[in-house]
Amino acid sequence: MTFYLAITGGIASGKTTADNYFKELGLPVIDSDEIAHNLLKRNTEVTKQICQLFGQSCILPSGDVNRKELGRLVFNDSEKLKLLNQITHPAIFAEIKRKKAAIKSGICVVDIPLLFESKQQKYYDASLLIYVPEQVQLERLMRRDNLDREHAMAKIKSQMSTNMKLKLATYSVANTGTIEVLQDKLNKILQEVKEKEDAMSKLS
Repeated sequence: MTFYLAITGGIASGKTTADNYFKELGLPVIDSDEIAHNLLKRNTEVTKQICQLFGQSCILPSGDVNRKELGRLVFNDSEKLKLLNQITHPAIFAEIKRKKAAIKSGICVVDIPLLFESKQQKYYDASLLIYVPEQVQLERLMRRDNLDREHAMAKIKSQMSTNMKLKLATYSVANTGTIEVLQDKLNKILQEVKEKEDAMSKLS
């Protein structure tokens, strides 16, 4: 039996760092962002729908979605963001489901940034929230994506607040220290998860 651990958190909170550590430990990691990026490549049904709804300016000459332009359009407009999610989420979650089915035992980590916003937590045995203070998140995002303060804050505010996520998550980790500190916290949580996975296996 497989124990499915969903990892989530706000943009620029350190989920990728956690994902990479889990991979180093040999755990399978399903990355919904990677799936989404593949869906935004040329000639997919998703790209066609995006072009129809948001215009040709959102499509690059290669046929791929212009993610920067699309982000500019949706992150300041909740209705447009909702429309985009209605296009992309069904395809993303269908691919996650397919990948999950291929993992037959052990612990499987699934990275879903909008886990709680999309109410997907019910499909997982536990959830892990990675978070940082908003000011740290803002500075990281501005530096990482070369965004001005206004656009970076719009991206942050488009997601559920950290306080709300803390109430919903099974586990939470404040990513405010070094990578080594984060890894130590993840190890402690992983030990608990392994104990739960062992208990599930004995019952199956």
